[in-house]
Amino acid sequence: MLEVISKLEQKVDSAVKTIAKLQDEIAILQSEKHRLKAENQDLQVEKEQWESQLSNLISKFEQLEQEEDDEDAMEEDDEDAVEEDDDASDEEE
Repeated sequence: MLEVISKLEQKVDSAVKTIAKLQDEIAILQSEKHRLKAENQDLQVEKEQWESQLSNLISKFEQLEQEEDDEDAMEEDDEDAVEEDDDASDEEE
């Protein structure tokens, strides 16, 4: 009977040690989970900042492109006006 009790006591001790190790592992994993959540949040903020900056740059490029298109259109209009003046001068002569 004492032998059975001794074996049972060993199994209980082994189970307690296993439970303690698993609890430690859970604590480590929870700590890692919190760290990763914080890092993820920081990365989300950084991503949003990059998206905002990129959006601003794209807007500036589009604005510059529009200004160039407007300038080109004005130059074409000026060239057309000069050609019309030249044509009118030629017709008068």
